[in-house]
Amino acid sequence: MKIAVFIKRTTLHKGFGGLETQNKTLCEGLVAKGHDITVFSPSYELLQKEDLLNGVKYIFVPSLYAAQFGFSSWNKNNWVNRSFEVFNILHKKEKFDVVLGQSSAALGILRKVKIPTVSISHGTIIGEISTQLLNLRTFKDYLRIILDLGYATYNFFGRQREFVTHSKKIVAVSQFVKNCLIEETFIPENKVEVIYNGINLKALAPEIIDVSEKGDAVDDVHSFGIIYVGRLHPSKGLSDLLLAIKKLGNRNAEFKLKVRLNIVGDGEKSYVTSLKKLVHDLQLDSRVFFVGNVSLGKVYNFLKTSNVFVLPSRRKEGFPMTLVEAMFASLPIIGANVGGIPEAVSDGVTGLLFESGNIDKLSECIEKLFENRALCNTMSKEANVRAHSQFTLETMLDKYEKVLIEAMNGNKN
Repeated sequence: MKIAVFIKRTTLHKGFGGLETQNKTLCEGLVAKGHDITVFSPSYELLQKEDLLNGVKYIFVPSLYAAQFGFSSWNKNNWVNRSFEVFNILHKKEKFDVVLGQSSAALGILRKVKIPTVSISHGTIIGEISTQLLNLRTFKDYLRIILDLGYATYNFFGRQREFVTHSKKIVAVSQFVKNCLIEETFIPENKVEVIYNGINLKALAPEIIDVSEKGDAVDDVHSFGIIYVGRLHPSKGLSDLLLAIKKLGNRNAEFKLKVRLNIVGDGEKSYVTSLKKLVHDLQLDSRVFFVGNVSLGKVYNFLKTSNVFVLPSRRKEGFPMTLVEAMFASLPIIGANVGGIPEAVSDGVTGLLFESGNIDKLSECIEKLFENRALCNTMSKEANVRAHSQFTLETMLDKYEKVLIEAMNGNKN
């Protein structure tokens, strides 16, 4: 198949995240299966018009991506108009078989070209707004939610509904996202296919890291290693994790002595500063380490030298890839029972779930695995087995290939 992929940003851009990484893995995997892939994206800061990476062709379109509700939505140079123009010129020459859109990025094609399109949903508008409402803390948060409500309303009745209803098929990254889409857009259930994101095991191969590279985060064989990997943001519940560790340390002297938390990732400077201040105020400086952003290979090494992965999110996550990475590293997971997290974590089997925001329950979950190392080891093995059976790259690629072929053939019938 000749496939055109539309996405807001790529891994060649600054500030890319999990969605862009997943898109890169998916596109390169489809190329390896013999398909022709061209990715269309706004150029932003990139100067080159095209690029070729691991068999995937990239086309960068000078355009205005309307990141918020406003007059830019009607600008002739916006992404919807410009992506259609650039695609249409190439389509007349090369004839693409099918389009794959990340969220609403293929909206220009859906509006103007009769070509089968599959769109991927990583979350929903109401899910995003409800997450913001749950995490209102400062005046800035309240001001932001007021501004975002207009954009959310516009997208709820406009972009989201349009790309969902006009796509031939929707891929939801979790059952949770599928259920939300059905509730918000009234889309028929059989139009939505759940495909969990898969991990490229070759990319996870551990790098040999010199001890000096790890700095303060060197693992101690006598410690109990807890790890968080991901974006540092208030909605991720990291302050809850710090308070839970402090609470458990106050009642368990051995835990207080042995606990070691590595926080891998980065975020807005002001928030990271506030987190570090909380660590200092809680007198956890000698036990909590901010690693920052590191390569995937180094992340894997940090995972392998930990005892448990914790995702204390207050956010309605679609399907966090960090959980799958942790499972491949044979780590039991303690996760908030919210969004798509319970689909990755089997409570009592591959990890433990707790009510999001409940610091006491989070503390109890950590204590349970700290006190019962046999249970911790059993869960680690179960997590690894489940990861290999459900979340491999091969499984993901086979399912995407099937959906794309069905969309393409359905258009010809």
